[in-house]
Amino acid sequence: MRRFIRGFLIRPIVSFLLFTGLVLSFPVIATASEEKPAAWENEMGRFLRQDDCAQAWKAVWKEARKGNAAALTALYYAISSTSIIPPSYFPPSRDLMVEQLGNHIIALAIYSRKDEKQFGEELRQHGIPDGLFGEYVEPDVSGKIQSVNGCFKSKRNLDDCYATAVKLRLIPSFEQYVTWMDNAPRPAFCLPRGKSPGLIK
Repeated sequence: MRRFIRGFLIRPIVSFLLFTGLVLSFPVIATASEEKPAAWENEMGRFLRQDDCAQAWKAVWKEARKGNAAALTALYYAISSTSIIPPSYFPPSRDLMVEQLGNHIIALAIYSRKDEKQFGEELRQHGIPDGLFGEYVEPDVSGKIQSVNGCFKSKRNLDDCYATAVKLRLIPSFEQYVTWMDNAPRPAFCLPRGKSPGLIK
């Protein structure tokens, strides 16, 4: 089961990039919306102030799992800038955590493609940042990323590019991702302040 889940996803080495602001070139904000915060946004903020990251994740996940682009964007930023570690199947370790965070960030960026202001246009202009992929386990991953980025930078519908990424097994389908997160036995948690996955022993 572990090999299947991990084998279905890309394997970026991102510990340095994640925590030096080189993930995607979006501003670090809690959500993309400048309107009155939704109930789940207020709930997430309250739990984060209480350092209850498991409940903060659950508050947003209730909406994100429905395909809510704003909630998916919030999860992207929660992982890349707030250091929330999503629910998982295995005990945390430095290498596995770095790999999983990269998987989540890339998948969530593509799932959030309907948020044109934050992700749609960025994906069209830049695709998946090459810097997120320092090493590859599978030798053909680089070519697959280039194929998906070629789609993003063309005039094709972003949904077609998502379908290509799933077909090439760079990311799971959104439905699969939801199933995995819903059933993950280990709850989300936050790293100690000031630490990154690269410092986890």
